[in-house]
Amino acid sequence: MDESEDADRGALLARIRPWSVGVNLAGFPVSAGFPAPRRFEVYENGLLVRALTTTEFIERGDIMLITRVPLGVRIHWEYGAGEAIAFVSSFRRGRIVRALEGAGFRVA
Repeated sequence: MDESEDADRGALLARIRPWSVGVNLAGFPVSAGFPAPRRFEVYENGLLVRALTTTEFIERGDIMLITRVPLGVRIHWEYGAGEAIAFVSSFRRGRIVRALEGAGFRVA
């Protein structure tokens, strides 16, 4: 990751250390829970999710839907010709939702 990639993300608005993160990129699921490496960050221009060695920056314009689910949120976005999904869970789901809504993302 170089500085130009960071600049494209815009300002970091929230950093959350979730209990677990799952990422499914067109049929290749990866998930990580405590204490494995996982991350969720909210930027001006999108969201960063990390589960183990899979790190994906989801651009704001590619996001199709963000929904509340038990203990977390599910993010659907355009990925190539298909759709990818990420799941971010925390015992403090409200903190995740507030961070997303505070950054202007709509959470259903």
